[in-house]
Amino acid sequence: MGSAFGDKIAAWIWGHEHNLGIYQDNYRPADWPANSPDALQIFKMLPKGRCAGHSAIPVQESEAPYAEKFPVPLKSPGLTLGLSNGWYNRGFELVELAGAGKPGRISYFEVADGDAIPSPIFVEQI
Repeated sequence: MGSAFGDKIAAWIWGHEHNLGIYQDNYRPADWPANSPDALQIFKMLPKGRCAGHSAIPVQESEAPYAEKFPVPLKSPGLTLGLSNGWYNRGFELVELAGAGKPGRISYFEVADGDAIPSPIFVEQI
């Protein structure tokens, strides 16, 4: 997306049906081309990559959704969903936008085993 948007992307938040992934900021794979100005422009680092989709389909602990299968590491090993009776909690995010040129905020929550009160997982400024 670097060639289309330049440096205007503060975060990329995509949905999925069963997991939360708060990936390492500014990650750049070692095998990405970097030997020309064009390559650096096209293969840009992503400031914040977030898979925000842990609200629908339940996932069992045995499915190991946080096993590292791909090269992009999590921002922190502790930024994962909690477990309730062998199932990962579900949850949601709140994205607060403050207007052009002003920082926004993302708050990540989980809901444990039918509890009516969400628990915060992580809050970050974008």
